[in-house]
Amino acid sequence: VRTLRENGRGALVQRLNDDFLQLGRLAEERGPADWRVMVLPIFDGRALRQAAIYYRNSKKDGPEDQDTGTRFVVEIELSAVGSMQFDGLVRPRRFDLILRSERAILESWQSDIGEIFYGALAISGLAGNLTFQAGERHAFQPLEEIRASRGKGVSA
Repeated sequence: VRTLRENGRGALVQRLNDDFLQLGRLAEERGPADWRVMVLPIFDGRALRQAAIYYRNSKKDGPEDQDTGTRFVVEIELSAVGSMQFDGLVRPRRFDLILRSERAILESWQSDIGEIFYGALAISGLAGNLTFQAGERHAFQPLEEIRASRGKGVSA
């Protein structure tokens, strides 16, 4: 922090402080539809970007109200594939993941990602599936679900 300020980057320090204060507040709040939201600053080598992370615990409807896992969605903009969304569901002994991208991910990348994913599942003793989807608009929009649960006229 001192080095940044000494090099005329005081505004960046203030922005980071403000971002981390907001992150703390967001992590504490439970929003509508039970989604929690976090935003993480990520430096991509050229610029500071934000990754939005949405997560919630799912409950099975019924008398036992059993925990059916944790759903998470991570959204980030990447230079190689554009907008990217990681949509995961983690349950006891199972982890399913959908990777959505604005532009198609190269088959060689899909193969490499699959190797890492299925290798990690094997090491962890988990079952699961990995799916790739490409298109302009992500099929699942957690922010829209949050807005819909709050009612009309709400902006985030």
